[in-house]
Amino acid sequence: MIKSVFKETSTLNETGSNNSDDASLTVTSPLKNSVTSSTDPVDLKRQISKLISTLRGHNYPISKFEIFYIPSNVYYLNKEKDDSEEHKKIQLLTPTLITCDEKGWIVWWDLNTRRPIGCWCGHNGENVITVKQLGLKWELSADKSYNIPIINTSTYGTLLTHGKDGEIKIWKLIDTFNLPGSDVLGYKYSSALTKKVYMENSNDNNNISENNSKEKWTKPKIFFEMPVNMLNFCNVAINNENYMVTPSTLNSNYFDVYKLDLDLNSSNQPDLKRIHKSVNAITFTDDFNIPIKHLENQENTNKDLGIIMKIEWINDNYFAVGYESGHVLTFKLKAEGEISLITIESSHYPNPIMALNYNSALNILTYTSTTDSVVIDSLEYLDDEGQDITTKVNVISLKHKGISEIITNGSIISFITWDGYSRFYKTENSNLTFIFKLKKLTPSIQLELQTGKDADGSSVSNLTRTSFLGFSKIQRNFSYLKDNNLLLYSNGMSKMIVRKRYELNQDKNWLFIAYRDGSVSLYNTLDTFM
Repeated sequence: MIKSVFKETSTLNETGSNNSDDASLTVTSPLKNSVTSSTDPVDLKRQISKLISTLRGHNYPISKFEIFYIPSNVYYLNKEKDDSEEHKKIQLLTPTLITCDEKGWIVWWDLNTRRPIGCWCGHNGENVITVKQLGLKWELSADKSYNIPIINTSTYGTLLTHGKDGEIKIWKLIDTFNLPGSDVLGYKYSSALTKKVYMENSNDNNNISENNSKEKWTKPKIFFEMPVNMLNFCNVAINNENYMVTPSTLNSNYFDVYKLDLDLNSSNQPDLKRIHKSVNAITFTDDFNIPIKHLENQENTNKDLGIIMKIEWINDNYFAVGYESGHVLTFKLKAEGEISLITIESSHYPNPIMALNYNSALNILTYTSTTDSVVIDSLEYLDDEGQDITTKVNVISLKHKGISEIITNGSIISFITWDGYSRFYKTENSNLTFIFKLKKLTPSIQLELQTGKDADGSSVSNLTRTSFLGFSKIQRNFSYLKDNNLLLYSNGMSKMIVRKRYELNQDKNWLFIAYRDGSVSLYNTLDTFM
């Protein structure tokens, strides 16, 4: 059997001149900040190492993935605090990868072996739109060079997924427990999952329906599930306090806010309370006489921001909502449960918001639409309610229409554009500096039958398009801890017998890029990239 071979390369401006299609960007904001292009080709090439591996386990385009962190047997003493304070034990977490596709299939990958930990169909043949690990948040170190995991054991070990089938599900993937004498976590898998990936075979003559065939793939335990309105393709967003914002049950132009009471350590069943129903942003503007640009002259009956496109938590108190009209509004969820409108931004009007991303390291909110514009909001105005900040943000033209995803990692911001490229920029003071772009090339051997398909079953016309990308969190450097004898082992093993492969993978700063052929490429980014 001849396999199709894909070559992957980063397309760089080797000379550093302004001939690159990304070298010239336009700032349309009144702030007039400059945007430059990196001019050192040697530095450009060092931003990413060669392809390490490719994971192939999906028949359909990958829609989302999540880096799911599990406890390792290694921890260290955090000595950032004063010497007078007791050093806190910080456990290093091991990244695994959970990929989801447009037919509802979920594959959980072990990055050490490059093999599945489990595979199951989670959403009845429908697109998976949201996937998020619960019970884990990250705090930057004092010098902002690495991340420290903060674990909430009441929900840690669970995964939230949300699909076009109108279901939100929380899966219990691992059970955690305190290891005696070490004050760190051990774990075990909650379910015995099927490690074989589901592969369609059009030549299968067995009289077994697709649904019956899927039942052979065991699923993890469902800790909680609920229905949600899926008349549009909007995601759902949940914060560290388990407050969840979803499109409204009755109207896709409005949103609901829920409070989930989830505790793995309790015998009580999960509890769900809807604290706000069908929140209409127009109501805030009318009640407090706040004008919305481009809509202020319309009659109340005609005012409409369209359906909700994207939702993003900024922190545990603030969240942003992007609308079909191109408006982005930020709201504050107060301690008493009340909601207030904080800011309004309309640079993308009348083009629908396509991507919305919050960067906690830089405290900036970035969003895009069907145009080539990128809005960077420094969030300096969250203390004052009801502001129109359209003239106070940076609007940058990338010259590439249709930015479907934004992923940030420290000062790096990455865009996925409709032409199939992943484009990487350095951001500083709301400016963007182009670094490089990356695209999977067409197969060197063209096959008559392609394995990749769209959700409707038709063959994908361009299997090389990027569908999603993500970075793993940078933790304390494993090699540094080892060389300075700062490592402690929770399983009593000597560091001399820890597998070398584990050490190498623990120190990798992963970059994952998923493509519409159902594959995921694994890269190791260098320190200069972060």
